[in-house]
Amino acid sequence: MAKKTGAQLVAYAKSMLGHPYWFGTYGQKPTLAMLETKTRQYPAHYSASRRAGYIRDIQAGKRVTDCSGLIKGCVWMNAAGNISYQTNGVGDQNANGMYAAAKIKGAIKRIPEIPGLAVYRPGHIGVYIGAGEVIEARGRDWGVVKTKLKERDFTHWLRLGFIDYSEPAPIASSFLLLTIGSVHLRTGPSTDYQSVGILPKMELLTALTGDDGKRLSVGGWWAVVTKDGVRWVSGKYAV
Repeated sequence: MAKKTGAQLVAYAKSMLGHPYWFGTYGQKPTLAMLETKTRQYPAHYSASRRAGYIRDIQAGKRVTDCSGLIKGCVWMNAAGNISYQTNGVGDQNANGMYAAAKIKGAIKRIPEIPGLAVYRPGHIGVYIGAGEVIEARGRDWGVVKTKLKERDFTHWLRLGFIDYSEPAPIASSFLLLTIGSVHLRTGPSTDYQSVGILPKMELLTALTGDDGKRLSVGGWWAVVTKDGVRWVSGKYAV
């Protein structure tokens, strides 16, 4: 299977903004069984004092992730939008493992302007989205957030070996036309994500595309530009 691109990693990271942080996860939808498993695996992270918060996350139904899982969730997602552990030829690495494996990396003060690079400090990793901004699963108290690179403590940047950086980050230059009415505009690329609006038939939307003119999609969902940022519509209802 072809590598995911830096553009796809940026789009996926944006789709996860606002999602909860669960240590040892990579984009799954949380369940009580998962909570019990993680509590046994990582008791320091899943203490009794935090349990009520995890239960609320389960009830909310949002996908969950940790810092390296924000990257692994993208590369382990298949064309149908499903995430399966250690698929697409990519193994399981934590933040330190990703940094150690990177062949191209450098000091953070010399980071190239390439959206989709990873930014790193020992024990933590995030996704550089361009223009001095980062999306990171920052921790339990924050979840997945967008931050300013200059305000954070990352020490190095790196090219992830399983990401293709030959394609530039997406730009808004293509259009989608809805073929039916009452189409949901969602915060991420599946029906698991929150609906933030209902669109009418023949609505014209600005899609994200790369320089090659191909529209950016994840699991059959198209990424579109709105006044509130990147949102998603099902490709079944757009041309």
